[in-house]
Amino acid sequence: MNFNELSDAELIIMKIIWDAGRPVQAPEVTRAAAERYGREWARTTVSTYLKILVQKGYLEMTRTGGKTYIYTPLIEEGVYQKQVMNKFSNFWGKGFLKNFVTSLHDEALTDEDIQELKDFLNGVDDSK
Repeated sequence: MNFNELSDAELIIMKIIWDAGRPVQAPEVTRAAAERYGREWARTTVSTYLKILVQKGYLEMTRTGGKTYIYTPLIEEGVYQKQVMNKFSNFWGKGFLKNFVTSLHDEALTDEDIQELKDFLNGVDDSK
């Protein structure tokens, strides 16, 4: 898949769909955008964003009957996250990783988060 960056609104919609863990309909996205992100989007606005995400290759749109459609992600959340991080790293270059980890620390990582990072880094060392 060719990596197309998402706008803030598109990212919110994708996050809602990824978090659902199943295909969703537009009204569900509209409700979740309002409840979770304070975005009071009109039905037509959400439909437009969903169509754009289909065109960009992030979603598959399937008719379930009449004018009803469900939307299924074609790219996993983790894959998108890696693509974004690679883009940032390539752009910012040297020092990016240190600044990134520092920003995580500033956001008060939990003990569980820190242990997960340590385990990951130990696994990287073991694979060398």
